[in-house]
Amino acid sequence: MQINKIGTNVLSVFFPTKCYICGAEADLLCKSCKSQFIIPATRCAKCGRALPDAYSNYICQTCFTGKPVFNGGIAFFKYTDTIKPWIHNVKYGKNSYQIRIMDLFKSQIVEAISQFKPDILVPIPLTIEHSYLRGFNQSLLIAKKIANWINLPVATALKKTKFTESQTTVGADKRKRNVRNSFTASKKVKDRRVMLVDDVFTTGSTINEAAKTLKKYTDTVYFFAIAGT
Repeated sequence: MQINKIGTNVLSVFFPTKCYICGAEADLLCKSCKSQFIIPATRCAKCGRALPDAYSNYICQTCFTGKPVFNGGIAFFKYTDTIKPWIHNVKYGKNSYQIRIMDLFKSQIVEAISQFKPDILVPIPLTIEHSYLRGFNQSLLIAKKIANWINLPVATALKKTKFTESQTTVGADKRKRNVRNSFTASKKVKDRRVMLVDDVFTTGSTINEAAKTLKKYTDTVYFFAIAGT
């Protein structure tokens, strides 16, 4: 009886019958919650974040004023009130298995990434302290899932050398100062078409600093983020 109960609990994690977001009967996501995983039709031509429909092929204000060094990228979903707790659960709630929600959007994600023709994926790293506290790097989990889909190598070619406070609690200027000179890069990416991988794209400070560091060894750095604010 106890073994059967354990088996049922394990199956409920990997083959859930309830929506990860609201708990309704569903496979991964119920119809209502899935509708809030919005894939924008109109995006910034540089960072790929959502823009109003009237601004097709425009550059967003952040990219226009900030002049990012990355070559391009895509913040895949809008950062809705449904996506926000999902990403938070994955990062801080030790619910990394919920990354499986990405499987529902596999074809769209693969298509979005393939347009950049990357040949290597590089996850945004955590410091040793954050890695220990969290137990995993969510960006590495995302990168590995994508790599399995499109048969690309994943390289831990960046190292976070500077402990920084959470980017979620500070403004744009402080974010830039936080991450300045906080990465080192390895020659694994020399002359490669790199795609950085992260969970959320907000001001772009982290992605931009990482791209600047990688550009010591390559001219081409794109990024993929699960969502963009």
